[in-house]
Amino acid sequence: MSSRSFFQDGLSVFITKIAVIGLSIFSVVIQANALGPTGRGVLAMLLIFPQLFTSIAEGGMRQATVYYVGQQAIPDARVFGASILYTLGSAAIFSTLIFYLLSTSEDYDYTMVMMVTAALILPVALFMNAIRGMFLGKQHIKQFNTNQWLQKLVLVGLFALLFAFDLLTVETTVVCMLLASLIGFLPALHFFFKTIYTHVEFNLPALWTMVKKGSVYATALFLIEANYKLDILLLGWLSTKEEVGLYAVAVQVGELLWQLPAAIGIVVFSRSANDRDSPRWKEELARSIRLSLWITMAGGLALFLIAPLLFDLLFGEEFTRSISMTLWLLPGLILMVVFKLLNMELAGKGKPFVSLFIMLPALALNVGLNYLLIPDLGGNGAAIASSISYLVAAIAMLTAYTRMHDVSPLNFILIRRDDVQLLANKILKKLPVRKEA
Repeated sequence: MSSRSFFQDGLSVFITKIAVIGLSIFSVVIQANALGPTGRGVLAMLLIFPQLFTSIAEGGMRQATVYYVGQQAIPDARVFGASILYTLGSAAIFSTLIFYLLSTSEDYDYTMVMMVTAALILPVALFMNAIRGMFLGKQHIKQFNTNQWLQKLVLVGLFALLFAFDLLTVETTVVCMLLASLIGFLPALHFFFKTIYTHVEFNLPALWTMVKKGSVYATALFLIEANYKLDILLLGWLSTKEEVGLYAVAVQVGELLWQLPAAIGIVVFSRSANDRDSPRWKEELARSIRLSLWITMAGGLALFLIAPLLFDLLFGEEFTRSISMTLWLLPGLILMVVFKLLNMELAGKGKPFVSLFIMLPALALNVGLNYLLIPDLGGNGAAIASSISYLVAAIAMLTAYTRMHDVSPLNFILIRRDDVQLLANKILKKLPVRKEA
């Protein structure tokens, strides 16, 4: 296990996520004001294939990397070699596929720059995730954090610069995203070769072992990602560009609530891969889920109360209809926290198949409800469908996990007094102590 405590790593990632939240809000506001609902809808449809295909193109190699490095089951040099070989082939295939799908689109008139840039976003993401897998396997949480906030900082800086000169369009936005990914990747690459990398060994048996393990991760992740993104794709087919833009902003705002679970989930995944089923770890996991759920609930309540003022202040009247879409998403977004963290625990233990079996019916439900509700309700219908799907997935995951480990579901839901006391004490210890003269 890492010499740093679970709380230290969790707090480190959470502080990073707070910075990312601030930068993300600024990014969402700039995009919305520069592009408007229609332009934002075009951007959402342009990016849907890179976002949707990343998990399946990655082939679960990042998760397999974390698992085999954490368990020390395959030498690091062979793990890295297998990851690079797979990533090179996958990047070429899926980038070509994305370009083809965008070029054959009849409803959206994409430029050549848009299509090429969108296709190049995927290989950069794949190589970045390959390096991140080594970071998490070695429990280098700090370096993982740096890569995240630096990329977002560069992106917001580019957005602000172009927006100031009235040059932020759909085309320049996607170019900024690619540049930010490349610039943010360089320090991570430098740290990897300076600290972790010793040599690379291309070993076909190791590649085959990781591909077999990764394929289950990839399928489960693709279903999860499809459940998050397919509503935008269906909305683009069944409704208007403006409705897609309104819904995309609602999703971006609502998913800010997932920043804390994402922070904790990274640590859960890394620790779970290195843990040997210790009782202490199980208690830390339960506590992290309880706290994450209740903090997310508090954030959801705050968003519910201030949403009308927030959207009017940040986005203006043309995004007013995004408010109701955000509110419909809230119940599912909040309870999905339980799914996300338990999924990370199971993934770290090499058991992604549980999520696979849960997400198959959840995704089918989401698609069916979208087809049923979007024609009459538009973005609100997509939000309702997604929220119901998230609720079903979260309840199913909680039920499956508690039965597998013979524990009460309430252990992951009901917050305890000692949870609050422990959190308060840990935070107080981090605060600087004022010395009296």
